[in-house]
Amino acid sequence: YEIRRNFTAGLVLYSEIYKGRILLGSTLGLSKNFGKRFSATGSYTIANNSFNNIGLGASLNLPPFQLYIVGDNLLSPAFKGKEINKFVNSMQMFNLRAGLNIVFGWDKGPDKLAGNESSPAFRKKK
Repeated sequence: YEIRRNFTAGLVLYSEIYKGRILLGSTLGLSKNFGKRFSATGSYTIANNSFNNIGLGASLNLPPFQLYIVGDNLLSPAFKGKEINKFVNSMQMFNLRAGLNIVFGWDKGPDKLAGNESSPAFRKKK
């Protein structure tokens, strides 16, 4: 859902079957684009009776490449060795991923698509 220009929110509800049990979860995510080059995102997930899953991510867009780093369950390393609560102190893992995407058609904006009759930019000019 677009809250404002360059600021979106999303909600994912999901279920999975693990060892014969149905597990439910949901994630709320917020994303902000800072111009065309940098984006940041945050998420909060409730799953498996866990209420402390915080995720963060960022991407840097350098056409035709996009560099990204994302992670979740980030409270685990942040509070390692501190007495927070039973759940946070018992966490044993977190996820951290980084990568590079090659993006094709990156430079196709409304100006370059204006000659294409099927583009929204072309229909607006008529």
